[in-house]
Amino acid sequence: MDKKFVFKSPVFLIPFLLIVLVILGTLIVAFNNANSGSVNWLNDFFASNESVTPTSSDSSSGSKGGTDGSVVDLPGVPTDGGATNTKDQKLIKTGSVSITVDDFDKSSQKVRDIAASVNGLVTSSSDTGKDNTRSVVISIKVPAKNFDSVVKQLKAIGVTVVTSSETSYDITQTYIDLKARLKNQKALEAQLILILDKATKVSDILLIQQELSNVQGQIEVLQSQINYYDSQIDMSTITVSMSLNKESLSVVDNTWKPLGTFRTALQSLITVFLGLLDLIIWIVVFSPIVLIPLIIYWFVKKARKKAKK
Repeated sequence: MDKKFVFKSPVFLIPFLLIVLVILGTLIVAFNNANSGSVNWLNDFFASNESVTPTSSDSSSGSKGGTDGSVVDLPGVPTDGGATNTKDQKLIKTGSVSITVDDFDKSSQKVRDIAASVNGLVTSSSDTGKDNTRSVVISIKVPAKNFDSVVKQLKAIGVTVVTSSETSYDITQTYIDLKARLKNQKALEAQLILILDKATKVSDILLIQQELSNVQGQIEVLQSQINYYDSQIDMSTITVSMSLNKESLSVVDNTWKPLGTFRTALQSLITVFLGLLDLIIWIVVFSPIVLIPLIIYWFVKKARKKAKK
C-alpha cells in the first residue's frame, strides 16, 4: 500500500510567515539606516509645503526691560582691594538697550541727538536687512555722569523696551597698581638723568642711556594704559538695538511669488522621485531574500495539494 504525503495541520505555514515578516522588517530597517545621513525625502516633500515663520528668543518683552546694575570684576583684572572710599573707585560702565520702533530713520537720529546733547559721540553703527527683517544697532559713548539719564531717554524712543542691562567693571586695584608703577619708573628716570649728567666715561654714558631708554619706554606703556582706562572710566558705552514694531510690519514680504513656488514644488517632486528610485533599487537587491521563502512556500503548497489527491 502506497503511503501518501499528508499534512496533518496547516501550522507548518507559521514559521514561513514569520521568516517573511522578519526579512521584510530587516529590509525596511536597512533602507532607513542607509538614508539616515541624508534628508528624508518624505520630510522634504511635506516641509516644502510648510510656511516658515521667524521666531524670537528675547529674554524679556514689553515696556519693562530688566536692568542689571551689579558691579563685576573685569576679566583678567585683579579685584579691588585698596580703595576704601567709593569716590576713589574706578568703574567702567557699559549698557545695552533693545527697543522696537516704528521708524528706523527717525529713531536713529534721536539716538544720535541724545548722544550729542551730552557731548557724547557715535562709535559704530550698523543697518542690516530690509523691510520687516531690518534691524539697526548703534553704539554711543556718553559721559559716565550722564549714563542713567541717557539710558532713560533711549528707552523713551522705543515703542516697547525688549531688554535693558548695565554693568560696572571695577578696575580700582589695577588702576592703583599702574599709578604706583608709573611713579616708581618716573623716579628711576630722574635718578638716571642725574647719573648721566655726572658720567664721564663713554662706556658708562652708553649704558646709562640704554637703561634710561628702557625706563622711558616703560613709562610710555604705563601712561598709555592709564590714559585708556581714564577714557573708559569717563565715557560709558551704550549699545542700542532697534527692531521693527510688530504693529508696523508691512505686507511687502507676503506678496505671491509663483516662480519661487514652482521652483520649490519642482525640487520636492525630484526629491520624491529619487527617493522612490532608491526604494526600488533596495527592493530589487533584497528580492532574492524575500523570494526564496515564497518559492519554498509555493512548492510546499503544491505538494500539499498533490497529497490530498
